[in-house]
Amino acid sequence: MTSKKEITFVLQGPVIEGVTGRSVDKIKELFPESPIILSTWKGENVEGIDVSRVVFNQDPGSTVLSYGKDNNQRTANVNRQIVSTVNGLKSVETSYAVKIRTDNVLHKDDFFKYIDLFESRNSEYSLFDKRIVSSNFYAKEFVKGLALPYFFSDFFHFGLTKDLLTLWDLPLFEDYIFNKNLRDQFQHKQYPMRCSHVEQDLFISCINKETSRLHDLFDELGEAEDVVKSYQYLINNFVVLDGDIIGLEVPARLAQKGNPPCEFYSHLRWKWLYEKCFNIKTTIPLNYKTKWYINRCYIYLKSGLRYQIKQPFLLMNKRKWESRN
Repeated sequence: MTSKKEITFVLQGPVIEGVTGRSVDKIKELFPESPIILSTWKGENVEGIDVSRVVFNQDPGSTVLSYGKDNNQRTANVNRQIVSTVNGLKSVETSYAVKIRTDNVLHKDDFFKYIDLFESRNSEYSLFDKRIVSSNFYAKEFVKGLALPYFFSDFFHFGLTKDLLTLWDLPLFEDYIFNKNLRDQFQHKQYPMRCSHVEQDLFISCINKETSRLHDLFDELGEAEDVVKSYQYLINNFVVLDGDIIGLEVPARLAQKGNPPCEFYSHLRWKWLYEKCFNIKTTIPLNYKTKWYINRCYIYLKSGLRYQIKQPFLLMNKRKWESRN
């Protein structure tokens, strides 16, 4: 089993007053022998934050993903996350590492025990030497009862350092360029379809880097084959743990409370998928499965069916748009 002293913690992102220092102190309390690396931006105030090493990165800035109907940019910090994560991981000297955000605080110390608990794997879909332990924060399985492929969490990752680098050492995202012909419309790279999410694009970028299966989603839902492959990649490359199991404190604005049981992956849901994939006798309580199925059916009938009916019309608009441009 992995020893605590074999694990380096990489805190990535800006220094958050009152949070980042507390996060460091908590890691030291739980993992007193583990090195801690803070990978942040040039000019950040790191005074009073006692870590093994600070990596100061050039801030790549936010990334333009789309433009709203008001013609204003919609941006994300995806390149910031890639740069700070990768440069932090490249400074790690231990076999294992944890990638954690600077606005998160860890309160438990047994997440690392899960990395070797699940032995069965399919090499066809395995990108890493070992599975990566991941949180379920915003690991979204369904939207309106419809499957959302490759939407895996990017909050917290624990695994072999080289595996985390495989996951995160990706080409930076390019800004979406405003199209004046689409002024006053919600425009993005997949217009007029529904835009895929950064979390989806991150993992697809990893697949494309590590395999010859060059791939992209034409919208957030993808095709039936995308859903099948997404489950295979999830099962064979990650162990999903609930935030409560990890003991991960996130900002109140990011807390997952009151969500439908089927919306986000949970550890029980991941284990259910794992056991089904490898024909292992189920250990998942029947009441959990029943509640999950009822909830998904209800949401699909309430919102997803209408959402799905719109899809052919979006495809028709897409073909018209492509024929004119």
